[in-house]
Amino acid sequence: MLHDCDSPACCNPSHLRVGTDFDNVQDCIDRKRRAQDRNHHQDSKYSRCLSETQVQEIRLKRFLKLATLKELAKEYGVSISAIDRAANARRGD
Repeated sequence: MLHDCDSPACCNPSHLRVGTDFDNVQDCIDRKRRAQDRNHHQDSKYSRCLSETQVQEIRLKRFLKLATLKELAKEYGVSISAIDRAANARRGD
């Protein structure tokens, strides 16, 4: 479910609409609600929030054990699951 208003305390059912996780991420980007408003490429096949260059950086950092998933999520302003998908070459769509 997607929430149409940006009030965290809102619990009005009329503010909800049907949507996928992908729709929710896109809504987050469109409304500029991410922790960091980084440049992103809409065509990234691993996450709509990460560029292919960022995905390669994440893979390298994970391979070299330079950062945890949580640390990378904070650094790139995306969810831990988005980092996990990027690091492990799994598509998010």
